[in-house]
Amino acid sequence: MSFLCFDIETVPQARYLDPLAWPPGPHPEGWEDDVRAGRAEVWATHVPAALHSSTCLIVQVSFGWRQNGEIKTAMMQSDGYGAPENAAAEAEAALVTDALGMLARATGKRSAIVSFNGKSFDLPTIRGRAALLRLKVPAIPWRRLLY
Repeated sequence: MSFLCFDIETVPQARYLDPLAWPPGPHPEGWEDDVRAGRAEVWATHVPAALHSSTCLIVQVSFGWRQNGEIKTAMMQSDGYGAPENAAAEAEAALVTDALGMLARATGKRSAIVSFNGKSFDLPTIRGRAALLRLKVPAIPWRRLLY
């Protein structure tokens, strides 16, 4: 059996890093520092902005596998797609499209997907971001991957 190791890295979208964009009201002491560091919970979802598919950006996807006895790796980063900062969504869309393609090819070869937090974070987040970005998602047997 072959394996594909998989991990994603996310950051909060820029609008969740500006304390002035947050709703008025009482906030705990130090909340502005927490917002800028991506630790503060988003008011509507009550989770940190970097950890929710509606408020994060996927900025890196890493893969590792063994081929002919040799360890291979691939790291896809949004800044590697050459998009200017104001086109973060376009860079993320290209990154997510490529990552989904890699997952589809691996599952097409019946490789097992290995991830530390894939079931509860990586796969749901990449699927959620793909949906929010309105990307065409290749046929991937998600149910087999998730259980």
